[in-house]
Amino acid sequence: MNHQQLDHFLRKLDNIEKIQIVTYENVNDYDGNELAIENDSSIPRLQEKYFFDKGPINISKHHRFADMPLHMHTFLEINYVYSGECRQKQRER
Repeated sequence: MNHQQLDHFLRKLDNIEKIQIVTYENVNDYDGNELAIENDSSIPRLQEKYFFDKGPINISKHHRFADMPLHMHTFLEINYVYSGECRQKQRER
Protein backbone atom coordinates (compact mmCIF):
# COMPACT_ATOMS: atom_id res chain seq x y z
CA MET A 1 0.00 0.00 0.00
CA ASN A 2 1.47 3.34 -0.98
CA HIS A 3 0.88 6.70 0.76
CA GLN A 4 -1.96 7.72 -1.56
CA GLN A 5 -3.79 4.42 -1.02
CA LEU A 6 -3.31 4.67 2.76
CA ASP A 7 -4.58 8.26 2.77
CA HIS A 8 -7.68 7.23 0.80
CA PHE A 9 -8.33 4.30 3.15
CA LEU A 10 -8.01 6.43 6.30
CA ARG A 11 -10.17 9.29 5.01
CA LYS A 12 -12.93 7.18 3.44
CA LEU A 13 -16.10 7.10 5.54
CA ASP A 14 -17.09 3.65 6.73
CA ASN A 15 -20.74 2.75 7.42
CA ILE A 16 -20.60 3.80 11.07
CA GLU A 17 -18.90 7.10 10.25
CA LYS A 18 -21.63 7.86 7.69
CA ILE A 19 -24.12 7.76 10.57
CA GLN A 20 -21.90 9.54 13.10
CA ILE A 21 -21.08 12.46 10.80
CA VAL A 22 -24.82 13.24 10.63
CA THR A 23 -25.89 12.47 14.23
CA TYR A 24 -22.64 13.15 16.13
CA GLU A 25 -23.67 10.25 18.37
CA ASN A 26 -21.58 7.16 19.02
CA VAL A 27 -22.64 3.99 17.23
CA ASN A 28 -21.74 0.93 19.26
CA ASP A 29 -20.02 -1.56 16.99
CA TYR A 30 -19.05 -3.98 19.76
CA ASP A 31 -20.92 -7.20 20.14
CA GLY A 32 -22.78 -7.19 23.47
CA ASN A 33 -20.82 -10.31 24.43
CA GLU A 34 -17.57 -8.38 24.14
CA LEU A 35 -18.51 -5.89 26.87
CA ALA A 36 -18.54 -6.72 30.54
CA ILE A 37 -19.70 -4.63 33.46
CA GLU A 38 -17.53 -4.92 36.55
CA ASN A 39 -19.31 -5.65 39.83
CA ASP A 40 -18.25 -2.36 41.44
CA SER A 41 -18.64 -0.13 38.38
CA SER A 42 -21.09 0.81 35.67
CA ILE A 43 -18.24 1.45 33.22
CA PRO A 44 -18.02 -1.18 30.49
CA ARG A 45 -14.76 -3.12 30.15
CA LEU A 46 -13.74 -4.05 26.62
CA GLN A 47 -12.68 -7.67 26.41
CA GLU A 48 -9.23 -8.49 25.05
CA LYS A 49 -10.49 -11.27 22.79
CA TYR A 50 -12.27 -8.68 20.63
CA PHE A 51 -8.96 -7.00 19.79
CA PHE A 52 -6.38 -9.78 19.99
CA ASP A 53 -8.00 -12.73 18.25
CA LYS A 54 -5.26 -12.70 15.56
CA GLY A 55 -2.23 -12.00 17.76
CA PRO A 56 -0.80 -9.85 20.53
CA ILE A 57 -0.97 -6.53 18.62
CA ASN A 58 -4.02 -4.86 17.08
CA ILE A 59 -3.94 -1.85 14.76
CA SER A 60 -7.27 -0.39 13.73
CA LYS A 61 -8.85 2.76 12.40
CA HIS A 62 -11.02 4.46 15.01
CA HIS A 63 -14.43 5.81 13.99
CA ARG A 64 -14.62 9.59 13.83
CA PHE A 65 -17.25 12.29 14.37
CA ALA A 66 -18.63 11.18 17.75
CA ASP A 67 -17.39 10.90 21.30
CA MET A 68 -16.20 7.52 22.48
CA PRO A 69 -18.15 6.59 25.61
CA LEU A 70 -16.30 6.06 28.85
CA HIS A 71 -14.82 2.56 28.94
CA MET A 72 -11.92 0.61 30.35
CA HIS A 73 -9.72 -2.33 29.43
CA THR A 74 -6.75 -4.28 30.71
CA PHE A 75 -4.44 -3.51 27.79
CA LEU A 76 -2.47 -0.50 26.65
CA GLU A 77 -4.14 1.66 24.02
CA ILE A 78 -2.10 4.09 21.94
CA ASN A 79 -3.89 6.57 19.69
CA TYR A 80 -2.28 8.32 16.74
CA VAL A 81 -4.01 11.27 15.10
CA TYR A 82 -3.32 10.99 11.38
CA SER A 83 -4.97 14.28 10.48
CA GLY A 84 -6.93 16.91 12.40
CA GLU A 85 -7.30 16.90 16.15
CA CYS A 86 -8.57 14.77 18.97
CA ARG A 87 -9.78 15.99 22.34
CA GLN A 88 -9.69 13.62 25.25
CA LYS A 89 -11.92 14.32 28.22
CA GLN A 90 -10.87 13.32 31.71
CA ARG A 91 -13.47 11.48 33.69
CA GLU A 92 -14.82 13.46 36.60
CA ARG A 93 -14.53 11.72 39.94
